Amino acid sequence: MQPMKIAVVGAGIVGASTAEWLRRDGHAVTLIDRNDPGRATNAGAGILAPEMNKRDPDAWFDFAVEAVGDYPALVDRLAEDDAGPTGYARCGMLLVAATEDELAPFEEAQEAIFGRQRERGTPSAAALYQLSPAEAKDLFPPLAEVLAAIYYRDASRVDGRLLAAAMLRGALTRGAEQRNASADALYVEQGRVTGVEVEGDRLGAGAV
Repeated sequence: MQPMKIAVVGAGIVGASTAEWLRRDGHAVTLIDRNDPGRATNAGAGILAPEMNKRDPDAWFDFAVEAVGDYPALVDRLAEDDAGPTGYARCGMLLVAATEDELAPFEEAQEAIFGRQRERGTPSAAALYQLSPAEAKDLFPPLAEVLAAIYYRDASRVDGRLLAAAMLRGALTRGAEQRNASADALYVEQGRVTGVEVEGDRLGAGAV
């Protein structure tokens, strides 16, 4: 893609990531954000372990696994830009059934989790496996007594607020512009968005 002028509306984790990537690709990026309190980025739990999730369809699962796999490279890139902390760490994850009424949903989740593991051949048996209640307690001593447990060694976590701020700093370091303002309207010409109204000003852009 030829370099172009791009407006990104919103500097949460999605907007900041978009701006950071586009700026690395050489596009002229303007990031517009009101910095509203209570944004979803600040509320997200930051759990990076799609392999432990039984609820979502295969298309989402495949996308999530690939996205999580990109985090180490992303964190390294942000470190090169001295963009600050991200809260990212590989910490492992326990899934447990603590009471009798939790056993049935736990077993359903276990079947889905290990079924996917068998079908895909990943994660390895050394990374995702069952634990006895005693082993789970040894792994995490503050844990209450449980009836069953699964452990995923490669599960990670991230702080959405820190990561979004780091990606924003990375984008700005590489020349993106930021406007702490409201994007009030889109300009559309012949069915195509050609700009954004920002507090009365027209900001033209090849893409929004």
